[in-house]
Amino acid sequence: MLIMKILAVNPWVYDFTYYDLYAKPYGLLILASLLAETGHDVKFIDLCNAENFGEQFATKRKSDGTGSFYKELVDTPHQYSMFDKGYHRFGLPVDVFRNILGKCEKPDIVIITSVMTYWYLGVNATIKLIKQVFPDVSCYLGGIYATLLPEHAQQNSGADVVITGNASNFFDRVLGKKLNKTFILPRLELFYKKLNYIPILTSYGCPFSCDYCASKSIYGGNIAYGDTAECLQYITKYTELYKTDIVAFYDDALLYNKENHIFKLLRSVIETGIKLRFYTPNGLHIRFIDDRCAELLMYSGFQKLRLSLEFTQNNRYDSKTSLKEFETAMKRLHKVGFKQHQLGVYLLCGVAGQTKEELKQAIDYVYDVGGYPYLSEYSPVPGSKLYEKIKSKCKYDLSEPLYHNNSILPLESENFSYSDFLELKMYNRQKRKLFT
Repeated sequence: MLIMKILAVNPWVYDFTYYDLYAKPYGLLILASLLAETGHDVKFIDLCNAENFGEQFATKRKSDGTGSFYKELVDTPHQYSMFDKGYHRFGLPVDVFRNILGKCEKPDIVIITSVMTYWYLGVNATIKLIKQVFPDVSCYLGGIYATLLPEHAQQNSGADVVITGNASNFFDRVLGKKLNKTFILPRLELFYKKLNYIPILTSYGCPFSCDYCASKSIYGGNIAYGDTAECLQYITKYTELYKTDIVAFYDDALLYNKENHIFKLLRSVIETGIKLRFYTPNGLHIRFIDDRCAELLMYSGFQKLRLSLEFTQNNRYDSKTSLKEFETAMKRLHKVGFKQHQLGVYLLCGVAGQTKEELKQAIDYVYDVGGYPYLSEYSPVPGSKLYEKIKSKCKYDLSEPLYHNNSILPLESENFSYSDFLELKMYNRQKRKLFT
């Protein structure tokens, strides 16, 4: 087997805001781990997590491990000229990255990941600098943006090759071999000196088909589960290594098939006696929270839940839950000891047809039921059912991915304006103080 020198890079993010709500390039970590395990020489650079390259890039952190990213102001794209707010490059300064690359041994190939479609400017800037240092080295781009918009990525990212799908596609196209493993946990110690929390994905995929989500376009409709013992070993190993008790679950459907999967892991955690703090940045499916589930979530160490309610009106774009199921789940969670500020509830805002008054009522309803609302601005996602339906209703040309940015409220309308959105954010923020 030909052993290659591979440079793996998590690119800069260019955006108005970007917060570290347990954000690590998990897919790239998996691919880099697989390549290292098969004998390749892998160097990993996570541009966004700049503190690994010096304390001067460290930012404020909350007790739950979340915090801001190091950032610098950059020129605002003309597409956003109507918005009077700062546009930033999140991650290492350009000169620092250039110096790091200059000290690297020339790689055989470079692999780069991507996430949001509207972050492609960061991908382009990252590849551009890499090409300045290593002009004749091929750059392979994968990830969500590459998968959802492969043609745009091929034309605008600067990558030599765009690869859609998961790690197995990379192995097929680049290495010419099949990937036999169906589930992989990353080797974090190979790539990070410091971690404030441990990311884990115990299952891949989601069985649901919500209109606003493109999960099936990315992962397909199947779910793959990790081995309980391996997941427990991963958690104990890395919480000890990085001296943290914070673990963030990345699963899209953590509670689906719960008796045969996550329940086993949580019981194992309880049996070991280790004290951990669990968080769920992705929303949990409310329908699956029965009495036993609520108890396990509480007693295994979950500190703050994020629940996917999304809508309180009849014009839902999913079938994940009902208001009756939500109210029942909230009672169960409060009964076992969760406080209101621990029960974050996602409300999707800025979708077609939504009104200011409707969302205000939804905010009040969540507080009344015992939850803690989080407004989740809608982003048009290529590959989702809703994306095709709303193209004609959007004031922007969605062929430009920058207009997918949820920060600009792409589906602003007479019924729900950007100023309405800002007013509701302030309303929610002020009301939240009463329940903290």
